[in-house]
Amino acid sequence: GHRVVGPAGGRFLTVKGHDANMQAVYLHVLADTLGSAGVIVSSVLVHYRGWFIADPICSLAIGSLIFVSVLPLVTEAGGTLLQRTPSELAGVMPEIRRRVKDIKGVVAVESMHIWRQSSAMVVGTLRLHAHGEVPQIASMTADARSLLKEYGVTDPCVQIELVHTNSNSTAGRKSPAT
Repeated sequence: GHRVVGPAGGRFLTVKGHDANMQAVYLHVLADTLGSAGVIVSSVLVHYRGWFIADPICSLAIGSLIFVSVLPLVTEAGGTLLQRTPSELAGVMPEIRRRVKDIKGVVAVESMHIWRQSSAMVVGTLRLHAHGEVPQIASMTADARSLLKEYGVTDPCVQIELVHTNSNSTAGRKSPAT
């Protein structure tokens, strides 16, 4: 099935709900079926027509079909291993960054990375610079996590660094907060 992700009133994205392992199993069964069909067809052609070239031609055709059908699976697996931003979110990354920066107290989005961990899990990490006091961190973190979940991120992680702007000796110093 498909599920729709995205902000209400904004651009909606469709995420395909499939499992790469099931796709690999399907392709394996398809390859076995095509292989068996190819053996039957080439055997008939060799036996009744004497076309000995039929066997290598059938083998090349089956191999080519399998190769072409496996490319999307290999591309998806490579993207997962390389922690590439999912294609359905790549176009809205600037929008996500802008919306996170609009959260009250957030000064800057220093680091944002979203990637597919598996077919069912999208991970997102954010490191934010923010003004405010420690009690406000929980609210900023919850707002950022909720925003990421609107875009289909199933496992959001938000780190906030408070930027002090007092006029005392700690001016401009960053202190990590959890």
